[in-house]
Formats: sequence, C-alpha cells, structure tokens
Amino acid sequence: MDVPGLLAAVVSPLADAVTPAFVASACHADRVSVPRSLRHEACAALRDAGDETLGPAA
Repeated sequence: MDVPGLLAAVVSPLADAVTPAFVASACHADRVSVPRSLRHEACAALRDAGDETLGPAA
C-alpha cells in the first residue's frame, strides 16, 4: 500500500457499507481489519467497489 490514496480506496467502501474497520499504518505496511462477524459484508462491499478479494464469498 505504498500508493497515495490506496488506503482510502480500501476503507471508503467499508465506510459506505457502514462496516467498522480497524486500520493500523506503519512504515512498511498498512493493515485493515474488520470484525469477524462482518467479514462477508466487508468482502461484498469491496467486491461491489470493484476490488478483488480472497475472503469469503457472499
């Protein structure tokens, strides 16, 4: 995630879907975590935004 705006591109669909997310940013990496109980909704929101996910299918 070293491209400006990339983190915003990941969390914006989650915010639009009202899915809470925990974001941790460091020098070499960014991490976005969502509650396990909302993982299907989070993956669906990212897929709907045009992202490819490796997470659970809806």
